[in-house]
Amino acid sequence: MGRGLLRLSSVVALLTGIGASGCLVSFDGYEKADSGGSGGQGASAGVGNGGSVAQGGSSGVGNAGAGGSAADGGAAGTGNTGGGGTGNTGGGGTGNTGGGGTGNTGGGGTGNTGGGGTGNTGGGGTGNTGGGGTGNTGGGGTGNTGGGGTGNTGGGGTGNTGGGGTGGVTDCPTNLKGPPMSRMTLGGTDFFCVDTKEVSNAQYEEFVSFGSLSGQPSGCSFNTNYAPQMGSSCGTFGYDPGGKPDYPVTCIDWCDAYMFCQWAGKRLCGSISGGEVASGDRTNASVDEWYNACTLNGSRTFPYGNGYASGRCNDVSSPSSGPFICGGFSTCSGNYPGEAPVYDMSGNVQEWEDSCSGNSCSSRGGDWLSNSTSAACAAVVTANRDVRDHHRGFRCCWDPPN
Repeated sequence: MGRGLLRLSSVVALLTGIGASGCLVSFDGYEKADSGGSGGQGASAGVGNGGSVAQGGSSGVGNAGAGGSAADGGAAGTGNTGGGGTGNTGGGGTGNTGGGGTGNTGGGGTGNTGGGGTGNTGGGGTGNTGGGGTGNTGGGGTGNTGGGGTGNTGGGGTGNTGGGGTGGVTDCPTNLKGPPMSRMTLGGTDFFCVDTKEVSNAQYEEFVSFGSLSGQPSGCSFNTNYAPQMGSSCGTFGYDPGGKPDYPVTCIDWCDAYMFCQWAGKRLCGSISGGEVASGDRTNASVDEWYNACTLNGSRTFPYGNGYASGRCNDVSSPSSGPFICGGFSTCSGNYPGEAPVYDMSGNVQEWEDSCSGNSCSSRGGDWLSNSTSAACAAVVTANRDVRDHHRGFRCCWDPPN
């Protein structure tokens, strides 16, 4: 009996010493001692534990660290180290490390690391990393990274990157290559974005230097470089980033335009639902992004209104004898109320879009030689995707993640 008491007192002294070590556990940038928690502060009582239920230390069987309930920091329950719950380390719950809940590390919930919820890392929710929700990383929601919502990266919502929710991303990105963008309203919270100007020589020059040839779409195997065509008619109105940096890039083929938009974090304007536009839908505002932006969702014949205004854009009636500075005709614009104006969707240069039938692809909006018919938003000119001439340039679109 004397030996038994001696052994028991040794265990108590050992566990009391561990509990007094006062390790720190960090939660979301805050630090607190692992001695806190609900169910009392400080030491603890139980088999092999030192202190009382309401005092520092640890409670439960074979625990080291500090007291508290199964959901609190410290260690309560069975087989815990520095945390509450069953089989926890540095946190509350069952099988947790550094957090509360079941099977958590550094957070509360079930199977979490650094956060609350089920199967989370660094946040609350189910299967999250760094945030709350289900299957999230760095945010709340379902399957998110860095934000709340479903399947998001860097924001909340469904399948979003850098924004929140389905509809959590509410505006156009401002950190992408190429021209700034304007928001096109589709109804409710749905929208897409379009470049406010045609892509310029200077903007394209950066792509020529750094764009990769890998990942080109089907039909572009011929395209072995992104350099614009030089000589012939392109010598007069063509690529000149040094002398005409703000003029629209021309003498690039459809594949060049497609890959620039991809490199810029955008896409060549195509179908509102994604992918290319079928030839029969090129004047359907509910399908074709370019046509929708030009007509403001089908409400106009020209970007600026329903009646043709001679010379309002860089067309056959304007004083220009070729392509002009991107956005240089301030009267040639259209936009939704409160959104940035979109320039030159009529005249200046034709614009490639993601709408091909075989090798024949469409270009839109007319050029500096267009008239009341060819300058209308509904006008379509087709050319083989490998054509590079001084009549064609492009702009890009962007879709919020679904």
